[in-house]
Amino acid sequence: MTLNYSKELQRTAVSWHIARIRRVIAIKNTAVRQRENNVKSKFANIFTLFLIVSVVACSQDSDSELKKAWEAYERGYYETAFSQYWRLAEQGDATAQFNLGNMYANGQGVAQNYQEAVKWYRLAAEQGDADAQFNLGVMYANGRGVTQDDRIAHMWFNLLASFGNKDGANARDRIAARMTSNQVSEAQSFATECSDQNYKNCAQ
Repeated sequence: MTLNYSKELQRTAVSWHIARIRRVIAIKNTAVRQRENNVKSKFANIFTLFLIVSVVACSQDSDSELKKAWEAYERGYYETAFSQYWRLAEQGDATAQFNLGNMYANGQGVAQNYQEAVKWYRLAAEQGDADAQFNLGVMYANGRGVTQDDRIAHMWFNLLASFGNKDGANARDRIAARMTSNQVSEAQSFATECSDQNYKNCAQ
């Protein structure tokens, strides 16, 4: 099970990202999130998930440094963008944390490091960032930067599905197909506890 960082990851976003982007875009009304193809299983015993790898634009009221970081990323100035996102992520900005996770996952502006990617995805996910929660599920499903665990992957996808996220529901259902009924039950308990804890210290 591997993450695929092919050029397919650069295709434009689909519907479930559009609503979120419309809330956060301040620079370009036409900017939309890039997306992945639907989660697919090529063979019955192989489950491959794709990360949401595009950075997101800043909100209208967000710090100008976040806007500058996004603009630098759009222009391909990854080291500059990474440095700016790092400062903001350290201050607790969830968008910057998600974007920093993507840059670590893709090796943009920094050496590729899945463990660091997981770290920043988790921090953003704990603040309720849906894209970070999805990517964290992907990392657990594929065992990148963490010990592979279908139950925790299912938990994050299930949390997204509970809010009507179709990609989350699709990923949850596909990964559930290779899990035992006991594992699914554990994952559902994890999701309930995680929600009750406001996404903090989930499945730990």
